Amino acid sequence: MRPRSLILAGIALAFLSAVLIQQLALRSVAGDRTYPTGVTGILDGRSFVGQLKSVDGANTLDDTLHFSEGHFWSSGCTKCSFMPGSYWTRQNGAAIEFQGVLESPERGRFTYQGSVVDGRVEAKIHWIRERWYWTVDRDYVFEGRIDDAGGSSANLSSARSRALGEAAPTCTI
Repeated sequence: MRPRSLILAGIALAFLSAVLIQQLALRSVAGDRTYPTGVTGILDGRSFVGQLKSVDGANTLDDTLHFSEGHFWSSGCTKCSFMPGSYWTRQNGAAIEFQGVLESPERGRFTYQGSVVDGRVEAKIHWIRERWYWTVDRDYVFEGRIDDAGGSSANLSSARSRALGEAAPTCTI
């Protein structure tokens, strides 16, 4: 190859590398946690009633997990100031797998990873709340079934309002 051809090949390689790095950077910043405006998720319009249980068995709470407008939230978490979060899904055979994060400025972050099969949901949940003097690091599971009683009519706007309000006195988180 001539020197000029090597220079052009180097410039092309540098350009392609820059584009690839930019795309990877955008993907890692946005992750799978965000949805473009107007996009809905495959689980939208569904709610699941069940129980949130600590893995150590110490706590069990009745809860409802809602999906609407590309977001999800837990009734128990919104009353404790956790905002609805966007969720990511994929179809895996008969299962719809999902992931998402619920965050509260004061109470930390719940990371959900679960699946829905035949109207039943199971999710592993990791809660982390960091402070300079201690860290809460706990695991939970949510198990439930589709809510046929109309829980799917839950509203994203009202869930956000609940999360922005003062935490309920019954909030144990």
